[in-house]
Amino acid sequence: MVKIEHPLSKNMELVSTHDLNGQPGFQMALQVVDGHYYLYVTTYYHQGWQILDVTDPTHMICKHLDDPRGKSGTVHPKIQIADGIMITASGQRVRFLPMEGVDYDDYDSGIEIWDVKTDPMNPTLLGYWDNGGGEGIDGNNTHRNYYDGGRYVYTTSTCPGFLNNILRIIDIIDPAHPKEVGRWYLKEQWLDGMDHVEWDVNKIQPGSLSPYPGYKHYHLHMPQVKDGYAYLAYCGYGLVILDVHDVTRPKYVGSLKIDPPFSDFISCHTALPMSGYNKDYLILTQEMGGDGRHAQFAGIVDISDKEHPTLVSMFPPYSVPEDAPFKNYVEKGGRPGLHNFHQPQGQPHYEDRPDRQYLTCFNGGIRIYDTSDIFNLREIAYYIPADPKQDAWPIPKMMNDGQIIARCEDVLVDDRGYIYMTDSNGGLSVFRCLV
Repeated sequence: MVKIEHPLSKNMELVSTHDLNGQPGFQMALQVVDGHYYLYVTTYYHQGWQILDVTDPTHMICKHLDDPRGKSGTVHPKIQIADGIMITASGQRVRFLPMEGVDYDDYDSGIEIWDVKTDPMNPTLLGYWDNGGGEGIDGNNTHRNYYDGGRYVYTTSTCPGFLNNILRIIDIIDPAHPKEVGRWYLKEQWLDGMDHVEWDVNKIQPGSLSPYPGYKHYHLHMPQVKDGYAYLAYCGYGLVILDVHDVTRPKYVGSLKIDPPFSDFISCHTALPMSGYNKDYLILTQEMGGDGRHAQFAGIVDISDKEHPTLVSMFPPYSVPEDAPFKNYVEKGGRPGLHNFHQPQGQPHYEDRPDRQYLTCFNGGIRIYDTSDIFNLREIAYYIPADPKQDAWPIPKMMNDGQIIARCEDVLVDDRGYIYMTDSNGGLSVFRCLV
């Protein structure tokens, strides 16, 4: 394990940082109200959210938002904002992240619906949708949901009678009384359709992600929706494309299987439609788990024929700087591998360039790729932060032999070109790209 005392960078400059009141950063969402830029940040460990006025990123103003429902076993790791509405994911705190004073059986599981337009720094809770429970490898939850405005939220949610997260479409036209109007799942997730034993986390064997002996782990990690089609990143399978013009009856259109050969904890993490002259293409990635010794997958898929999506190119491995004190990211220590791409989702104040993509790589920092030619993808910039001096949650003590290693989680880019990156051990950083 190699500690990084100073950042390593190419064509990126650090604008500012914020410690997020000592809490780890996770997913972000942004909105602009009356000329002010507001950034909303989740955490995977503590309760509540951080709200920052980032109109001037060199002088950010931060406020903590408490969870008004206040159940100690709940976490809110994911967030979406559009049309002045904020959607926050709620779910069961995972037991392998211990926290004193927590009742792990006292939790909410679903989504909260907020008004963030009236008073952006002081959101008002409008309603809550309870998913009813279900059986998931990470407990009962919703996770990386999708909302780009309007009346429908596309959730990845556990569900009674199913194993792990499926697509559940929620109508929020009446936010005080949200209701499910449609769903879709892989047939292998339907519990009544398989022989199984009672759920018991102790039955999970090393290298397995299911307490059901011999059962493969299928899990909807993230939906993205564009022009009446939903693009599902399905762990254990790959890309699934649905026709959701009628949200009450999602219809299977096509798929691209990547697992196997790319099998890992989250073997399909992101399915992200591109824009502009690259609108017929989609970014497809996995999330690395374990020690990072598996082959990593990030590619471009041609979706012009949605019944037959085709892999056409691969992102190059993220580089090791020549002046780095390590040979590779496994040797560096901490968690290696890919995580999140910047996701514009049609929001007017997010950068959306067909020729540029932004990716976080856990202990490998943030990477910027030139995608102007999808058959010649090039890394053009990076920033690998120095490892923090103190941790914001117990992961370092549990997983990294007590070492505290930078762990870059999410990235968001606004229409001014400011790049926001969260680090679950180091808060929030703001950058600009120099090329």
